[in-house]
Amino acid sequence: MDVGSRTVVVKQLVALDPQSCYDAFLRKVWKEGAGLGTPQILEEGDPETGVDCVRQVALGIVEHILQGQRGDHLEYVIEAGPWPTSYNRARVDFVEESQGGTCVTWTSNFTPSLFGSGPLLSFTIRTSFQTMLRSLAA
Repeated sequence: MDVGSRTVVVKQLVALDPQSCYDAFLRKVWKEGAGLGTPQILEEGDPETGVDCVRQVALGIVEHILQGQRGDHLEYVIEAGPWPTSYNRARVDFVEESQGGTCVTWTSNFTPSLFGSGPLLSFTIRTSFQTMLRSLAA
């Protein structure tokens, strides 16, 4: 996954087992927007893994789940929209914690297409991921 020039990583402990956490992520974050506005689902994709689900989020940004394994991980890309990157791929990992619950790690790897926009994009991604993961943990 690491082919972009910048990486943002956000982690959150969620009091669910990995499979339930994965399901909750697909429902609350991917399909309901987790407090950042309800996305429009353009293609439903696989009902269990979310693979090939395509959504349109704020500003007309289109995201597509390329791969996923329930309770383990999912990966998606930004396919279209006014997001100033030449490359943007993200991965969400669900790892069972020994004390219970799941550590969700959301990693975005991207290359800014506008000179000097990297810090602002990193801040925007980090803030968005934190907001959505806090909603998932609530």
